[in-house]
Amino acid sequence: MGLNEQTLYSNAGNSSVLQYITEDDRAILDIGCGAGDLGKAIRSLYSSTQVVGITSSRVEYPIAQSNLNGCYLADVEKDQIPSLPFEEFDVIIFSHVLEHLVDPVKVIKKLLPYLKIGGKVIIAVPNIANWRDRWKLALGQFEYTESGVMDKTHLRFYTFHTAPRYLIEALKN
Repeated sequence: MGLNEQTLYSNAGNSSVLQYITEDDRAILDIGCGAGDLGKAIRSLYSSTQVVGITSSRVEYPIAQSNLNGCYLADVEKDQIPSLPFEEFDVIIFSHVLEHLVDPVKVIKKLLPYLKIGGKVIIAVPNIANWRDRWKLALGQFEYTESGVMDKTHLRFYTFHTAPRYLIEALKN
């Protein structure tokens, strides 16, 4: 997924994504699941929900396996999608993964067949136009960092207005 296969992304999960999950969402696919923290948070809220993840990191993989109902080691850009435990998912989550990909729209299209009709796609990307980064840019600072909006592994940058255009509207083409 454009990430170093030795990378470990672990945190408390993306709480902003949780507001879009309901108890009716029984099968969730978390693309770029990291160490499975978001799935673990979802499962703590809805114990009957099954969360399956895909990561490209050999370091994250065993941790995510223990936090999720299933985890697969694959590069969603280069590899075939592994045989998943559900034919259709209620939700597919792309939380802070699309900015790491060379062709995020192609990956979304590749995974949409796994979404049930009426299902949800949840996308979370960092906003390059937040005030802190705008301020730094105004001062002429454009420095990559180990994490955050300016993460050195980000290949793409989005704002509140460009993300829908580049990620959602582009699906129509």
